[in-house]
Amino acid sequence: MSFGVFTLHTAIGSLVWNTGLIIAGYHLADQWERVLKFTEPFQTVVVIAIGVAVVAFIGRKLVSTRRERAAVERAHPGLTHEPLEQVVDDLEGRAAIDPVLRSKLHED
Repeated sequence: MSFGVFTLHTAIGSLVWNTGLIIAGYHLADQWERVLKFTEPFQTVVVIAIGVAVVAFIGRKLVSTRRERAAVERAHPGLTHEPLEQVVDDLEGRAAIDPVLRSKLHED
């Protein structure tokens, strides 16, 4: 779901919910505490749902980031996040014992 659609649905839901509470508060006047019996359970459910949604969002982001990194590693096995100097030193160390690699590194 795009951010714009999510925001629109959230705004519509908030408008409906708040309108209901405002109307109930207007009609109940001094007895507004009666509404709390009905709204507090929903408030708890909403807070829990928001918490679950945040945890799920973060979890999905972490999983997708790891999958993307794994896909890049599969597509480009030599690609690393090490400093270039370390990669060069590693290749030169392997080239010292591998004549084919040594010839590839030193060809013009």
